[in-house]
Amino acid sequence: MTGALRLTLESLREAIRKRVEETSLRATADEIGLTSYTALGRFIRGETSSPQRTNRDLMTRWYYKRGSGNDSTVPREDVETALSVLRTWVGDASKSKSVRERRRREVLDGLEDERD
Repeated sequence: MTGALRLTLESLREAIRKRVEETSLRATADEIGLTSYTALGRFIRGETSSPQRTNRDLMTRWYYKRGSGNDSTVPREDVETALSVLRTWVGDASKSKSVRERRRREVLDGLEDERD
């Protein structure tokens, strides 16, 4: 397990560019959860070489949630990385049993929400 996602900025940029062509810049920004459609426009035009971390995280989640726009799946390594992070967060021994249980429920509820 590498611990890092292998999604390149160019792959992300291309997927977002395609979605903008299908809808609009503003609609895509809303779909991703970005508050600035202007920043998204600069990103897809290549004017931004390194988007802010928060924006990149939102775009990355959107990318994987949509199946990267080409019916691909999330690489197993990335799933294992996500599981490792969740296990660490949920099982944090410095937290009380009730906090760990609440976190576990939050994860499970989040997974259930995605199925609906």
